[in-house]
Amino acid sequence: DPAAIPIPQKVRINEVVASNETSWLIDTDGDGVDESPDWIELHNFSNSGVNLAGWQLVDSAGSYALPAVTIAAGGYLLVAANDCQIGPGQTCTSPPQAPFRISSGGETLRLVRSDSIVEDEYIGVPPQVTDVSWGRAFDSGAIGYLSTTTPGAANTGAAANLLPVLRPFADRLYNVGETIDEQLDGFDPDGAPISYALSGAPVTITDPVTGHISGIASPAGVHNSVATVTDPDGTDTQGILWRYFDAAAGGSPMVLNEYNAVISTSAIGSSPLGNDGDWFEFLVVDDGLDIRGWTVELWDRKGDDDNTRLAASVTFADRPELASIPAGTIIVIGELVPNDLSFDAVTDWTIELRIDNSANGVFFEQAVNETFSATRLSQAVVIYDAAGVVRTPLSGETEAWDQANGGVSEEEVMNLCIDPVAGSEVDPVLDYRDNGDISTRGEPNQCRWDDAAGANTFDQNLNTLRGTATFGAGSGDVNCDGQYDLVDARMIAQFTVALIADSGPCHFASPGPGVANIAAGDVNSDGVAAIDDARIVVQCTVGLNNAFCP
Repeated sequence: DPAAIPIPQKVRINEVVASNETSWLIDTDGDGVDESPDWIELHNFSNSGVNLAGWQLVDSAGSYALPAVTIAAGGYLLVAANDCQIGPGQTCTSPPQAPFRISSGGETLRLVRSDSIVEDEYIGVPPQVTDVSWGRAFDSGAIGYLSTTTPGAANTGAAANLLPVLRPFADRLYNVGETIDEQLDGFDPDGAPISYALSGAPVTITDPVTGHISGIASPAGVHNSVATVTDPDGTDTQGILWRYFDAAAGGSPMVLNEYNAVISTSAIGSSPLGNDGDWFEFLVVDDGLDIRGWTVELWDRKGDDDNTRLAASVTFADRPELASIPAGTIIVIGELVPNDLSFDAVTDWTIELRIDNSANGVFFEQAVNETFSATRLSQAVVIYDAAGVVRTPLSGETEAWDQANGGVSEEEVMNLCIDPVAGSEVDPVLDYRDNGDISTRGEPNQCRWDDAAGANTFDQNLNTLRGTATFGAGSGDVNCDGQYDLVDARMIAQFTVALIADSGPCHFASPGPGVANIAAGDVNSDGVAAIDDARIVVQCTVGLNNAFCP
């Protein structure tokens, strides 16, 4: 059947650059500024023009329907593989732009005709070198690395004596004592053997042939190292920073309980949805916790080359509402949540504190050069007290957690899946799970995850922890203003002669004058607030030594 005979090949994938910095600069979005997209060159080596209507470029990330343009006989067409990246008010303009990028780590690329026949393909494009193209030598020879990039023009010959390439290796964050299990990634474009070395940090290359790194994170601090890959033509190096966080001091009085990693177009399980803005949820473990001046550092991977960065440093302000927080309280901070202090310790154990993209809000100190914005990419949190001491270890999607459990996707939240008790310390690797089924912002977690053992379920129960909450009993702070002073002593005395009534425990919505938390006035713990307690508060206020001073 003559109709079954394929049409002779006319168009080839002639040249590809998957790591472009300077080889082809062009304004792809009409903003007047040149970009450096990945690019693909098609070459019509036939003697007549070829219209590409209905043709497609296909890679592992997707496909692109080429425009109905004609490549003249012997001509070239450049396609930007830039995922059509545009800004507000801009549009993707000339040249043709594919809705995917080419992996610099290597992949397969195909050119498919309108009749679904594969016109040309590069199977297993190897790892790419910045500004070095992969294509046909002199437009018709063997496929390989080329000596010069020639976008829109005839190809040169094959490259020789190329240096080895060390893939970007992001800076790393670990808690002291965690196991380091990492892998350098390099290659030699000429196919020569390579070897790895690492110097200057307390980690070790265990195999110079494969680039495997191992060790134990210690001591605490920031350590700089230099990674090197070598072949007969030379070396490539990269600096790597290893940050090891101090062990938590005296248990974990406040822990990361849940955070949102869901992109705005996704939704999971139950209400509230995981995509209700960027938010982090913390659980108070130690009763009467004073978090004024405490700092939460938010780390992620969204820097250069997907590198680790300090995304925000959030410090709680000197507010009386934050001076004595009951055990079992859930604190949510986020950019869309309203300030909500309607806590009653019966049906509502949650406070929500709003923070904007400048890391500001009435319950937070003014931020310096940092913003609150959850990127949803490899998020991790470490908590310091007002003295700058680590009180909760780096938790979340840490290196150690990833190695044990895998990553958190853009359709999941991160959950703490234990019931903490006072004095305990969270295990950042064993105690957290990613959850794509249920988000419970402001409520105890409902953990759902799969592992080698199958489907797992854990419903967090905070009743035992909340049963330890004393709501400031014996603290001396009768008027709930975050401190004890002569005003509190006077109120205790007034209560003993029935001039004021007991209005109950301090709650976040009603601190300050007018509150009479008489349980707080029992500073000597004899079961009643009396004149003796008022005297003790006076003595403590004026600096007289007393064993009962709060």
